[in-house]
Amino acid sequence: LIDFAAELVDAAKRTEEFGADLVPSKKACRWCPANAANKCPAIERETQAVVAASFDMLTPEKYSLEQIADFLAKAPLVEARISALREFAYQRACAGETIPGFKLVDKRATRKWKDEAEATKQLGLIPGAMVTELRSPAQIEKLVGKKDFKQISDLVEKQSSGQTLVPNSDNRPSVVVAQLTDFDIIEE
Repeated sequence: LIDFAAELVDAAKRTEEFGADLVPSKKACRWCPANAANKCPAIERETQAVVAASFDMLTPEKYSLEQIADFLAKAPLVEARISALREFAYQRACAGETIPGFKLVDKRATRKWKDEAEATKQLGLIPGAMVTELRSPAQIEKLVGKKDFKQISDLVEKQSSGQTLVPNSDNRPSVVVAQLTDFDIIEE
């Protein structure tokens, strides 16, 4: 155990050396500051290989099965990088910056009961409305039909779970992001 601990400490110190062997993986790079800043040369090499490949169904013999397996193994790194880029752009948009060609919009709103106790009281006698608890508004609408559901629509509210960044071609209206300059300083 002592030998393993010493080996581990030595290996950790070697990672800080210039030109250290970097072996990127989705799990290993999760907390690395170089990965978070998109400045890891090893991940850059791995993702460039996948991105540069052209997958054409008309020429399936272009890549061997081993090369395809290698691309598939590297795919999580590319996906993680794309995810980091989306999150970075989203955070900048939330900070009030305009990303050319993109806008911040509300996510699709979901329906829920305004007051579940009141909805249960009014709908509890409908056959199939209750299982162990009251079904969702969408399930009740399917059960009673759209026409009858309109009569109880006052029990339902639509609520968005946040915002998302989408291309300008999306037909949803963009949201206005409150900025720090929108707030006045209150003097004591």
